[in-house]
Amino acid sequence: MNRLYIVGNGFDLYHGFKTRYIDFANYLKSVNKELLDLLYKYYFLECSEDLWSNFEESLANLDQESLLDDMGNYLPPSISSDDFRDRDWHSFSIEVNSKVGMLTNGLREEFRKFILNATSFVNFGEDGRLRLDPDAIYLSFNYSDTLESIYKIPGSRILYIHGKAKDSSNKIILGHGADPDQFKVKPQEVPMGLSDAEMERWYEYMSDQYDYAYEQGVEEIFSYFLESFKNSQQVIADNLEFFSKLKSVKDVYVLGHSLADVDQPYFHKLVDSVHSKCNWNMSYFGSEFQEKLSTLNSLGISSDDIRLIKLAEMLEK
Repeated sequence: MNRLYIVGNGFDLYHGFKTRYIDFANYLKSVNKELLDLLYKYYFLECSEDLWSNFEESLANLDQESLLDDMGNYLPPSISSDDFRDRDWHSFSIEVNSKVGMLTNGLREEFRKFILNATSFVNFGEDGRLRLDPDAIYLSFNYSDTLESIYKIPGSRILYIHGKAKDSSNKIILGHGADPDQFKVKPQEVPMGLSDAEMERWYEYMSDQYDYAYEQGVEEIFSYFLESFKNSQQVIADNLEFFSKLKSVKDVYVLGHSLADVDQPYFHKLVDSVHSKCNWNMSYFGSEFQEKLSTLNSLGISSDDIRLIKLAEMLEK
């Protein structure tokens, strides 16, 4: 097996499926407006960038302070208050956990349903079929089974690197690539140069400021960043057997993949795994030509080994 096909969302779009992230937003508008409102409310955007243009990367931009502030009504009254009940210690974290659950497991489940809905009806003419090698190896970044349903590629030849929508027994992998540790709130360090008496007063002050209920909510927020993290290195480690089979691959076809930053670790691994004298055939759309070429060069692939193509150039004859 010396040929590898890598397919991304552009492959599904070519086949007429409305699987863009903005299509997901329109889907949520109809079936889960509450989740859509949470996404618009709690994700800040850099440079006024549209949420859906880089959706997975944007999942690292949770506005945790706003979410915690909005849940403030669930913080317990003073322990000395007649209204205080033991269960009040956990009301705040329970409410934060509910929102975190909607933005992690809830989001993934809705996205899985969205993919199933968007790809449930195949209306694609035979004259638009691409020329694909049925004996090749396939790596799909998509959650759909387009390779199987339209091209009859055996599932045994395909690695669905982020999961498959039809396989409800396993969670799909959808998320940001930012290291969760950067979002963990670090304990405040003891100021330098304090006398023993000053240090004792500092510890007393910090103890007075500690709010157990609030800190439990902060921990729930950190669990969001862990749960929404696309741990590419772990995914690669879990699929080392697949990558080890690519040593003889001399022709790679990347069809409809954006080469987004969040997926860069996979492509670095692919470059290291295939034959050193490998031809890279990269599809592009519209004005992407130079951008795709530059990204492949940054992965260590020489321009001499790259051919930029349109998907239409691969039509069956």
